[in-house]
Parts: sequence; C-alpha cells; structure tokens
Amino acid sequence: MTGADYSLPMLHVAQQLDCPAVRADAFRLPFADNCFDALVSIRFVFHYADPLAFFAEAYRVLRPGGVLVFDTYNWSPFMFPGVPFRWGGSVFIFRQRQLRQWADTSGFKVGDTTRAFLCSPVVYRHLPAPGVKVFDWLERRLPAAIRNVCFWQWVSRKPSDEGT
Repeated sequence: MTGADYSLPMLHVAQQLDCPAVRADAFRLPFADNCFDALVSIRFVFHYADPLAFFAEAYRVLRPGGVLVFDTYNWSPFMFPGVPFRWGGSVFIFRQRQLRQWADTSGFKVGDTTRAFLCSPVVYRHLPAPGVKVFDWLERRLPAAIRNVCFWQWVSRKPSDEGT
C-alpha cells in the first residue's frame, strides 16, 4: 500500500499512521505504468470539472484488470443559497450517463456502484448527534436511489501481457 497526496498536512497524518506516502500530483503520478492492483481516490474527483486526465493517469498506473474506486455527489449543499459553511473548493455534479461515458473513453468498464448518505457527509459533521441519528434512521428506510454519494468501482480493460 502506498499513499499519495499533494497536501503536506495529509502526508503528515499518513506518517503518523505508519503508512508509506509520497507527495504527488494526481494528474501526474510518480509511479511506473501498470504498478498497482487498485487505486482509491475519495473526495477528489468531484472537485474537478473535467477529471478525464485523472482517469487517464489512474488507467496508466493500474495493472490489467486493476480497480479504480472513487466517489461522486448527486447534489451538493453548496448548490443552495444561504448554506452557512464552506468546504475546500468547488463541487461538480456528474450525471451517471456522463461517468459511464468517461469510463468507456478512459479504458474502464463500470463495475459496482454503491450509494450512501442522504446528503453530503460534510453536513453530518455540522449536525448534533440526534440529527445524525434521524438521517441514519431515514437512510435505512428510504430507497438507495435518492442517496447523495455514489461510490464507483471501475475495472481497467487494459489487455494483459499473458500468452505473448
């Protein structure tokens, strides 16, 4: 396992957790081609209007059949006027059709998708404990299709070198 982040404070956290990590730009990763079985990128993709360069870089460092896991939002609390808190940068909303097209364009096939949270996890951090319990209760009873966060699993369609 290797961690990568551009943020020095996050690299410090990784160091405290005894996780090997390097400072890296996600659009130009300092790793060889085909070197990872999986790449997990949480709370990253939705900060970019056009994440295709990131998907291309993920494809480059993944082995054939390697898995990319990332999350997107179906909506953002920042879309609404009067939201009393802000959180790092812009949040872009991508439709499932667009993400499936990007997967195909980038050399991936879409594997599983999992939906979670009725609203952005940042909202949960601002709720009192009873409010979080209400959301938890609702999430267990309402259809998954209305949940806000979608976790994607894309599988690299890269051809294998086996048999050559």
